[in-house]
Amino acid sequence: MKLKLNGTSSFINQTLDIIYIESNLFENQFCINKRKTRSIKNHSRFSLVSITESKSNEFNEYLQERQYMIENFNKFLTTQLRADENLSLDSFKLIHSLGKGGYGSVFLAYHNNTNEYVALKAIKKSTLIENNEQNTILSERQYAFALHHPNIVQFITSFKDNEYVYIGFEWLQGGDLYSLMNYQKLTELQAKFYAAQIVMALDYLHGCKIVYRDLKPENIVLTCHGYIKLIDLGLAKLIRGYSETFCGTPHYIAPEILMHLPYTISPDYWTLGIIIHEMVTGLAPYDRTYRMHENESTENEYDNRSTSTIENSSSDIIRPTSKHYNMYHRIITGCSSMHLKDVTHNCTILIHDLLQHNINQRLGCRQRGILDIFEHPWFNQINFWNLYQQKYLPPFIPMSKYILLSFGLISFLFFTSFISCASLSHPTSYSKSDDYSPSITSEEGDIRFISPNRYLRSSVNYPRANRNQWFRVATYQHFKPSGMDETPNADHLMRWG
Repeated sequence: MKLKLNGTSSFINQTLDIIYIESNLFENQFCINKRKTRSIKNHSRFSLVSITESKSNEFNEYLQERQYMIENFNKFLTTQLRADENLSLDSFKLIHSLGKGGYGSVFLAYHNNTNEYVALKAIKKSTLIENNEQNTILSERQYAFALHHPNIVQFITSFKDNEYVYIGFEWLQGGDLYSLMNYQKLTELQAKFYAAQIVMALDYLHGCKIVYRDLKPENIVLTCHGYIKLIDLGLAKLIRGYSETFCGTPHYIAPEILMHLPYTISPDYWTLGIIIHEMVTGLAPYDRTYRMHENESTENEYDNRSTSTIENSSSDIIRPTSKHYNMYHRIITGCSSMHLKDVTHNCTILIHDLLQHNINQRLGCRQRGILDIFEHPWFNQINFWNLYQQKYLPPFIPMSKYILLSFGLISFLFFTSFISCASLSHPTSYSKSDDYSPSITSEEGDIRFISPNRYLRSSVNYPRANRNQWFRVATYQHFKPSGMDETPNADHLMRWG
């Protein structure tokens, strides 16, 4: 059996088909909080009310919820997962490819029985065996099942066949953060909204003793409600002691990983600083050309972003012949290109504290841990408990062009039918040439994909991909060639179910 794409055979670039509608009320809700605070301070009868204590009480509620979720994670982590024997690839209609990762591909799939769309990640067994990564995919599935947080992608199901193993995630429709930053430059308040959600997701992961290790804008995806979720747990690892594994995306990799120093959760905070810098300035600090000395000429090379992030424990990967050697050298020596001229003082301090080469001095790795980030002055406007409950109006709402076109078509048909009804009230001006009966014809697969559906999940799992080739897959990989038997030496994956 071969994998066949249903619906349109041509490729649909979903990132280009998303429009981000900016909310004019986003900044107003923070201005209202300022006015309320000022009013309370000016009235003596409220002098006994401490605004700090009120905010502290709400933050304590968040911490209690966080602790409850961590306890649930520890329970689910020990649960033995079994593959769903009632599912197979024939249970889904594959709409189109969402991208290609390190070990497999991700497809948008429609489940026939539940009327739900899922992001189906297909990993080839032989590839896992060749790279000795059987435990990696098993861990990814277990972590995805055990983690439950509003800012982390939700696990749906898993199954297998003779050649592939499959993991189903919720489908996120809003595109990734990098696409949003390309669509429009973010204000500092908008960047703060997304950065605070990343901080909460990292706080939860680190509380579960998991280091993410692949934080980048491509792995931060918007939901249909405008909030964000972290996707792709392929490099996530449960920390017992420390790790020395070389992994990550070159433009966001931490210096301790490059120098093969033992680390725990510190790389995630380094990457957080780079992402905040990229959101408020539009540029990544280690993404551009540089001068090592004043007498040297500027480099002409531009380091393209890597297509994937594959673990590699080799100790000689940083060599002059390495593809990303110059960028690695810039990260280790601290030759960054900061563009913080138009950024507020608090934001500048936060970025510099997150990009400390000394792990003990890096924000989030000090004695108070992530509390230093939660209580940083840059986040004073954010109520983390309200943000966790998603009570804020998001700055952008992602919308598909196809839905907007559908709304436009409906409006046009309504207007046309209104004119036709109006003409019926004037029989003297009516003729057969005025008769109008519109009809809409389209393929079933297209309608299911572009039209709103009340069962549609508000979510997606995008794989790691090259930014310059995001969602541009020229050919589709064929699964399960006819006549193939069980993959040799695949007994390592029997724990899949």
